[in-house]
Amino acid sequence: MKQVGGRYRSSFLQRVNVALRLVEKDTQSLRTRLMDELEAMFKIAEQAAEAARAEGAKPKEVQNWMRIMGYLSQVMNSLSKSFDEAKALEHLKNMERMMRESKGNTEEG
Repeated sequence: MKQVGGRYRSSFLQRVNVALRLVEKDTQSLRTRLMDELEAMFKIAEQAAEAARAEGAKPKEVQNWMRIMGYLSQVMNSLSKSFDEAKALEHLKNMERMMRESKGNTEEG
């Protein structure tokens, strides 16, 4: 069965890298831009989950995208309440780790 996540994974990781660079800039404008990037990542993950489901991908791949969406929601909720640069970096690195781990999981089956 064809793996759906590859094209989405690349877009997602690009967004994570953009977001990581943003964390090093002005806090208030950073918060707004970071929320925009997180929303874009959420949409990519949502599209990937829908595409995986529509193309009959393994349930584990759909679950990985849903897990990433859930984590993004938590990060967005946290960011909307307060901004902590160190915490934002930690969340972004965790998302990158989750994405890299999910690649290995979907290839294994």
